[in-house]
Amino acid sequence: INAEYGEKFFGRLADENFCVTNAMSHDLVKNWGITAYALHDRPCKTTKLSTSQKHDLLLRLGKQYPIFKEDESTTILTTTNADGKPIKRTKRSALIVSSTSWTPDEDFSVLLDALRAYNSEWSEDFPDLVVAITGN
Repeated sequence: INAEYGEKFFGRLADENFCVTNAMSHDLVKNWGITAYALHDRPCKTTKLSTSQKHDLLLRLGKQYPIFKEDESTTILTTTNADGKPIKRTKRSALIVSSTSWTPDEDFSVLLDALRAYNSEWSEDFPDLVVAITGN
């Protein structure tokens, strides 16, 4: 029994089905006759980090990915004041984080086109962008 056949067969037997995109939901109805609700991934409201937490995270990430820090006390977003307390940098990069499972229904051309447009219109008034894409 192959995976596609198993998904079609058992998907039709389920009381409820869900998927992570509207495109997948429409595809399941159109091609398999399966109704599925799209449950979109969204960060919870408690994910806002303090400046100190951002600073610590970026310093740790900077050990493996040097793009995230400039030196031992300065990251792309933060630095430390005279007392050693983390503060936001006045001239800082913008950090864009996106996750993906690298499946065909995830169209990253939208992001890439936006980055190209940003780059072509970039001026000294715009922040530099750091894009971190996570996933398998």
